[in-house]
Amino acid sequence: MRIISLQAAHGDAFIVEAEQAGKVFRIVIDGGPEETANAISECYLSLGHIDLLVLTHFDADHITGLLRFFEKLKGELCLVDYVWANCANIVDFDNEENVAAYEDAYVLSKHLEKLKKQGAIGEWSNNVITEKEPMIIGPFQIEILSPTKEIQRELLKHYREYQEKEGLEDDPDTDEEVSFGNVQRDAAKELTQLATEFRQRRTSFMNKTSIALRIMAEGKTLLFLGDAEANIIADSLERLGATTETPLSVDLIKVSHHGSKANINRRLFELIYCSNFLISTNGGTGGAYHPDRQTIACIDAWARRNETPIALYFNYPLKTIMKRNVGLLKETEKDKFTISEGVKYIIV
Repeated sequence: MRIISLQAAHGDAFIVEAEQAGKVFRIVIDGGPEETANAISECYLSLGHIDLLVLTHFDADHITGLLRFFEKLKGELCLVDYVWANCANIVDFDNEENVAAYEDAYVLSKHLEKLKKQGAIGEWSNNVITEKEPMIIGPFQIEILSPTKEIQRELLKHYREYQEKEGLEDDPDTDEEVSFGNVQRDAAKELTQLATEFRQRRTSFMNKTSIALRIMAEGKTLLFLGDAEANIIADSLERLGATTETPLSVDLIKVSHHGSKANINRRLFELIYCSNFLISTNGGTGGAYHPDRQTIACIDAWARRNETPIALYFNYPLKTIMKRNVGLLKETEKDKFTISEGVKYIIV
């Protein structure tokens, strides 16, 4: 399989390719934020054909490039066979409410309705949950690890209440000054200390709605975790048979939520055997400084791997990430890992 990790600023945008009988099959996941929307939408249009397109959740750093793509999409330019986007018109959207994420979801649903009538897209699934049967597309077998039907039900019926109580922020620390103080504090600590000090944090409700996938093809297994919550993923892995004694073998993990410490825990790592981790971010924005140094520490301490070092793949150069996220990795620590930075293509 080939993974194309597009530079999507502080967001996500990926293409996964595999071959069968000489034909290339493609899965597209997310579209990045406004800053990169034009470049990413043009890249997707240039593909000519997409077998499955997935919007993991409504947040602007995942949906905006897809909005631009569907605005430009014409049947003769690109055909999308399947779309997975839990943003159907059954979302009770009120135009008078200033809820940006839900507004984007509503706009996307209208694009999809129109394009489906025009024949530019095939099947549109708006109830993508863990209970959905695995899907076979060419060489791909795709299984849903998140969200659950309970989370989806809450999204569709109670989103106003969640917006009022929880907000749509991505991180517990939303104040930039406070967040940067935490970055500086963690930079002064050793990785081993940070792993020891880890405590479970709360991620946002919107992140809990994120679609997370297990993708299998060509004898390889990938986990694309979107911004999903760690325990939801862990529950799904156990449902698939993973235990601490017999962890699931995975060739690469796209780390949830750009490497946020709010989206990992030890239980998840104990259910997986993997040495390759992809982190998508240019360092974050606002009060989010991604990836967290503590996440790197926990990957180093908890990830089950063979005798080779953990491989970290960053889709931006470390110097770009560390303009904001100072002290992410010290020079003396880089030898602990096999680091690839500014990565666009990964072959597994």
